[in-house]
Amino acid sequence: MAGPLERESEKTGENEKKKKKRDVEDMRDRGNHLTHHSKKESTTLPPPTTHWKPPDRGTWKLNFDGAMRKDIGAAGVGVVVRDHQGQAIAALTKRFHLPQTPAMIEALAAREAIQLALELKLNRVSLEGDSATIIKELCCSESNFTPHGHIIEEIQDKSKSFHSCSFQHTRRPANTVAHVLAQKSFSFDSHFLWLTAMPHDVISFLQSDLVH
Repeated sequence: MAGPLERESEKTGENEKKKKKRDVEDMRDRGNHLTHHSKKESTTLPPPTTHWKPPDRGTWKLNFDGAMRKDIGAAGVGVVVRDHQGQAIAALTKRFHLPQTPAMIEALAAREAIQLALELKLNRVSLEGDSATIIKELCCSESNFTPHGHIIEEIQDKSKSFHSCSFQHTRRPANTVAHVLAQKSFSFDSHFLWLTAMPHDVISFLQSDLVH
C-alpha cells in the first residue's frame, strides 16, 4: 500500500505530464496559426493565360514587354493598348541604356504602360505582362527592396489614379504584340508612339490574337 508521500509524488508526476501535453498543444496551435497567417499574406497569382483575351467592356488592356541587346548595350520596351473588341488604339516603343537586371527592364516596361494609360486618360485599365516576378511584386503591398523596387512603388502609386487598375500575368504567346514592339524599339534612337494606325509589321500579330 502506497504511503502519503508516494501518492503525492504520483500526483505531481501526472500533473507535470498534463502540463507538458498542454504546452505541446499550445505550441502546435500557434504554429498552425502562423502557417495560416503567412499563407494568407503571401502573394499568389492565378494561372497565366496562354492566348490573348480581350478585357471587359469599358476596360482597356495594356500589354507590356521588355527586350535587351547586350551587343549594343541597350534595352527596349513595347506597349500596346486594346479595347474589349481587341482593337488597338495606341502602341509604344522606347529604348533605354541597358539596366542592371532583366527584371529592371520589365519594371520599366510596366512603368511606360501605366504612364501611357494616364496620358490617354483611361479610367479602367488592366496591365498584363509575361514576367511573373514583376506582376507578383506589383500585386504585393509590402515594401520592395530590390534594385527596381522604386519603380514598382511608383507604378503602384500611379495605379491609384484610375477608377480601377489590375495587374495580370500572361504567357509569352499571349504577349506577342508587346514583345514585337519591344524588339522594334532597337530601330529607333529613343521612342515612338502610334495612335490608331498601327505599324504594318505589328498588324498581323494583332489580327492573330483575335483569331483565338
